[in-house]
Amino acid sequence: MVKRWKTVASRYSYKDKWLTVRSDAVLLPNSRILDPYHVIESPDWVNIVAVTANKTVLLVEQYRHPIGRVQVEIPGGIVDRGELPVETARRELLEETGYGNGYWFEVGMLNSMAARFTSQFYTFLAVDVEQLTNPKLDDSEEIAVTELSWTRFIEEMPLLDGHQVASLMLVEMYAARSNNPMLSWMGLENKHKEPLDRHRNAE
Repeated sequence: MVKRWKTVASRYSYKDKWLTVRSDAVLLPNSRILDPYHVIESPDWVNIVAVTANKTVLLVEQYRHPIGRVQVEIPGGIVDRGELPVETARRELLEETGYGNGYWFEVGMLNSMAARFTSQFYTFLAVDVEQLTNPKLDDSEEIAVTELSWTRFIEEMPLLDGHQVASLMLVEMYAARSNNPMLSWMGLENKHKEPLDRHRNAE
């Protein structure tokens, strides 16, 4: 049986609203001390696969400074303190694209990178979303909204971030387990008969 490590001491070298760098001294199961073991404490995240009534997927293009290039992404963002992930997902979709309403499905949660980061990311599928307003961006954001048909989106796979590809995988698995007619057009094999819970955006 794999045993847990025991934290015997912790110290912080950096902390702000975006992340915290924590260095632990940990007691291993073999009685050795590992010091330091660096941990990045960061907020949870949401990813949204948002599909319009015309069966197009909403995508955003923005510059990502750490890699020095513009890339195509699905909408997403940080979960604010005291906010439920589904609330974050609805807010981020509206802010980044101007789209909202529709039927919402909470697809699943995964760890960002359990070997180093404390954060988790939540995946939501939003079906039949509609444009409600113009995007409302932060001062640091410059985002171009584009759409791809579901077929082109799956065939071309424009996503480069690993956690976003994982979100798409979760969506495909989620739809494949459903007999919900709202998801049948995705062209995924229907393996089970359990209906999905539906969340209607009340905005």
